[in-house]
Amino acid sequence: TVGPPIPGTEVKVDHRPSRDKPGEGEICLRGRHVFMGYLKEPEMSADVIDSEGWFHSGDVGFLDDDGMLHITGRIKELLITAGGENIAPVPVEEKLRELCPALSNAVLIGDRCKYLICLFTAKTILDPETGLSTGRLAGDAISVSSAKTDFEAAAEAKIQGSAWQVHLQRAVDEYNRKFAISNAQRIKRFALLPEDFSERGGELTATLKLKRLVVADKYAATIDQLYSSM
Repeated sequence: TVGPPIPGTEVKVDHRPSRDKPGEGEICLRGRHVFMGYLKEPEMSADVIDSEGWFHSGDVGFLDDDGMLHITGRIKELLITAGGENIAPVPVEEKLRELCPALSNAVLIGDRCKYLICLFTAKTILDPETGLSTGRLAGDAISVSSAKTDFEAAAEAKIQGSAWQVHLQRAVDEYNRKFAISNAQRIKRFALLPEDFSERGGELTATLKLKRLVVADKYAATIDQLYSSM
């Protein structure tokens, strides 16, 4: 949760059944402090501010019974499966990292596809000077197997029955069993990437937000393989 709306701010959740989960929708704001539009850009302004003065934030979320606002994702990040189901990737990725503390990143893939897959990276030590991964495993990733680097862990995860493969499969199975509310939200395949993400590597922004398009382009061959092997 990001807390309750600040005084003087009107908040509503614009729910669209064709796009949003029950109870969720686009977070809209209205108040004297909300900007009036883009300077000399009437078309851009009309895209985000409706005729009633509501600013459409592009964030997806909900208000709980206590009036607390929760943000679950971005409209532009929503995955639309081949079957037409909309899935917000961020809550899924956060849950997977919670279930598997050895992971530093989880990237859900599945837009216009028949099923979901996920790309993982293991926790590693970052070089403070370059900002790049040293490749040496860190934290909970150290205790998964005898692998010492993310490259070794990624190679091991490809082997059925190996410590890393079993470790990741256990987390995916638990997510599918407890948290996937439909078959379309179940993760069918996954891969552990040979290198952790970083700002210098191009996969993360300066504020450490995931650049999904960069990851999808950089690991297109891995994604294609996960979809072609089933």
